[in-house]
Amino acid sequence: MKNKQDSLYQAIGSADPKFILEAETVVPVKPKKRLKAIAKVALAAAILSIAGVIAIAASPALQNFLNLPFVRENPKLTRVPDGYVGIYTAEDLKQIREDPDADYILMADIDLGGANHTPIGTIEAPFNGNFNGNGYRITNFTIEDGILGDADEVRINMTYAGFFGYAPYAVIRNLGIENAHITLANVERGSVGMLAGYAGYVAASYVQNCTVTVDCTAAAESATNSVFIGGICGNAYTLDSCYSVCAIRIGGEVTKRSTSLYAGKLAGMLYTAVTSWSDSTLEVSCPGFSTGLTGQTRCCPKVVPQSVFESIVEEIKLRREAAQVDDPEYSGQNPLSSPYYLSMFLAFYQLMDKQEMQDALGRDGVAELFYYEGLDASAEEYYYVYEASASMREMLRTDAILRAAFTDEELIEIFSSSYLKIGELYCYDLADGAPTYEGFDFESVWKETQTTPTLKIFGKR
Repeated sequence: MKNKQDSLYQAIGSADPKFILEAETVVPVKPKKRLKAIAKVALAAAILSIAGVIAIAASPALQNFLNLPFVRENPKLTRVPDGYVGIYTAEDLKQIREDPDADYILMADIDLGGANHTPIGTIEAPFNGNFNGNGYRITNFTIEDGILGDADEVRINMTYAGFFGYAPYAVIRNLGIENAHITLANVERGSVGMLAGYAGYVAASYVQNCTVTVDCTAAAESATNSVFIGGICGNAYTLDSCYSVCAIRIGGEVTKRSTSLYAGKLAGMLYTAVTSWSDSTLEVSCPGFSTGLTGQTRCCPKVVPQSVFESIVEEIKLRREAAQVDDPEYSGQNPLSSPYYLSMFLAFYQLMDKQEMQDALGRDGVAELFYYEGLDASAEEYYYVYEASASMREMLRTDAILRAAFTDEELIEIFSSSYLKIGELYCYDLADGAPTYEGFDFESVWKETQTTPTLKIFGKR
């Protein structure tokens, strides 16, 4: 990993080496207040038409933008489809660890009887397949020990805890987790969530009557803590149509150098959450955590069309010039004032043609760009693809230049014009009051009840 990191820093070129050294201790800029429910979403907005009004088309077009197609077309299956392995019992769950790249479908509710569950997926053997819960539930288990990964020096002693542990490219959908409990002590670096510690795409799933209790411990003097905790996932790329009802408690002590402490009622860290809600509680006595419905949302997509990417870069340059913020003696307060951050942003995206892009994505075939109806992918010949091996610290720093240059509303408009989503779109925290559930698809995905919406695929409760 170190050689790869060195090559990326060398590619920056225009950055003075002292900026690279100083950046190692920079605290990421606190993002502006995120939208918990946007009123309008662009389906064909002009790039960077910041002053324009973001217009919504008819409701079906909005849903085509918001939800992944397999969420809207989501029948409960009675037979195991071709290419999938059926899971009927607790014993069958062991098959997933033996072949973590295969696809699985749950065919019955499974009660684990209070057993101590070992999270599925580790650094050495990540789960990167598809898991279709098929509207069934896994209930009654505990997790009392984290899974340590030592195959990658960047993630030494990283705890990935949840029903799934480390599943960075997996698609997990239609799964319910109930009456389950995570209790971890001495967490120095980790991603912890009831459904998954670290996951790619989680859709039409929920956790209910669960507890997540984590006590953090200070990292070694030369290191920092890096902890992501959520009701559903500690760290995820996308949550689509999910809900959490659980109690999250975080205690302990961390080092003052820590800059990556995030806890959320849905997830600690993610790229986007859409049409989801939470009735979880979050109690944090450990200092330094950023909290909310999500602790932090990222804003650098995995894939960006060339035209969009280059427009963003040009606008950043214009805003730097207009603000006259170039600061060779970078003070560490505003990434827009340092040439380092823009150079780093450019270094972590690589221009590729379609085939190169598809090869680079590999198992990560759900890259949002290719899953929306109405998008003419043939209109773009080249794409900028984010460096897959970037560490979390590097990801936050490439995010920082976008956060400094644009408001959240502007970023939503810029990326939604290419059917890319960022932030919390139509997500609701019941602690904020009675939500309207605007944006929810009550025809295909959600079922209205007298209390809170439930997912249709799970049937009657």
